Amino acid sequence: MLWLGSMEVTPTIVAIREKADAIRKAELERTLSGMSHLSDKEKKSIDKMTSAMMNKILHHPIVYLKQEDSHKDKKAKLALVRKFFNLDPENPD
Repeated sequence: MLWLGSMEVTPTIVAIREKADAIRKAELERTLSGMSHLSDKEKKSIDKMTSAMMNKILHHPIVYLKQEDSHKDKKAKLALVRKFFNLDPENPD
């Protein structure tokens, strides 16, 4: 039954990662556009560093989502995390 719970949270985890990576890439592009003195190797290193930072920041929220809970608790947890990361902007409160 664990796989069923993980299937339930997978779309939220994917959405969190996609949103965070889009923000990371936009900020990286904005920053690097003003740093033409950097070599391609240096730019690649900065890209890897920001990706690693993003993964470390998202690690605990994703682990939290994957914890085994009752169905009711899982739904509440998903709703909270989706609101926290603003994953459903068409449904603002």
